[in-house]
Amino acid sequence: MDSQSEFSRKQADKILLLLGVIFFLNGLGSGVAFPIIPLLGPILGVSPFFISMIISGNRISRVIFNTAVGELVDRYGCRGPLIIGLLIKALSVAGFSLSTISPVIPGYLFFISRFFYGIGSAFGFITVYALMFHLTDTGNRGSRTAYIRTAGLFGLPTGLFIGGLLSDYFGYNAAFIFSAASLFVFTLIAYYLIPRRIEAAAKASVVGPVKAVKLAISDSRVLKISVCNMLEWFSVQGVFLATTALYVQHYDVNIFGLRPEGMSGLLMGVMMFTKGLSTLILGRFIDNANTRTAYSLAGALLGALAFMVWAVWPSLIMIVIGLLLLGTCSGIMSSPLLTLLGDVSRPDLRGRTLGIYRVFGDMGGMLGPLFGVNMAEWLGFPLTFSLIAGVMFVIFFIIMSLYRSELSLVRN
Repeated sequence: MDSQSEFSRKQADKILLLLGVIFFLNGLGSGVAFPIIPLLGPILGVSPFFISMIISGNRISRVIFNTAVGELVDRYGCRGPLIIGLLIKALSVAGFSLSTISPVIPGYLFFISRFFYGIGSAFGFITVYALMFHLTDTGNRGSRTAYIRTAGLFGLPTGLFIGGLLSDYFGYNAAFIFSAASLFVFTLIAYYLIPRRIEAAAKASVVGPVKAVKLAISDSRVLKISVCNMLEWFSVQGVFLATTALYVQHYDVNIFGLRPEGMSGLLMGVMMFTKGLSTLILGRFIDNANTRTAYSLAGALLGALAFMVWAVWPSLIMIVIGLLLLGTCSGIMSSPLLTLLGDVSRPDLRGRTLGIYRVFGDMGGMLGPLFGVNMAEWLGFPLTFSLIAGVMFVIFFIIMSLYRSELSLVRN
């Protein structure tokens, strides 16, 4: 059963406010570490290939553990797994710091810490959204989903800024220690401020893990939403983010004399800010719409247009226009789909449903850089981005089928 019945709307919103802060911290912690890791090869004594494995370590572990975390959430409730996830992440970031000063196998220690960081991240994402689904209903779930997503989206660029600042002035370890200390503090805050009775309210009847997955995807809407998530992560978080620096280098695009890595960071920041802003604005309207997916349809079309702009007009002004389109696309496409996932998933299977959704997304995020970099090299950027525009049209047609099913329910 839902926890909404256990709490007043005001009590639920106070808990959701705390969850938003925790999710902001989740993005901040990821952002602090991300710009530093590529520079650690000489310190850790490892090759560029091993650094790429370290960068991917958290996503590898998420793919492996997402569904298991979903099983734990459904079986034991959200509060305990959320606190465990925060603690795992805090210890993992402390492991980053320890690895940089360890005289013994520092590279392997860092990889192991990064792997466990991914497990903590899986706990964080699934528990926060499962708890949010339990604390909301169809009348306010869209705005609360947008709020949680916005908190995470703004946490990442904040972490990138803080991590760069601390590492520049005080060294890499200062950034890691700051992130670890913040996570430890919020582990304690979550332990004391999230009510214990949420555990009982969110627990579900126990079914086997294989049967649970079958039950979750027996609703075709869950599978379609998860496939859309995978294709979006493949296109945006995968192909686009992996090829941005190569793209601006190839076309010699820059402002203020920035090098490709600096220029790509600026462009990513613009996209992430636009994504967060559009998600925040959408939250004011989504709960009053007849369907969740009307906004997602518009988002998919904007994404296709963004990639076509980059394929055809690689000038600075058109690149910026494409970034604004893509940020808006990602902001208004994902939140309604995630909200719909909360609407259609069974309350006793929400953890595992979110685990499936997350597995699909992480698979897209893993495959995107691999295909994107090689496609850009073999086919060139115009054809590569034209193909990704085609992927966005595939997303559009999948969402169209979801939109039609929503309309049929409204009419009935």
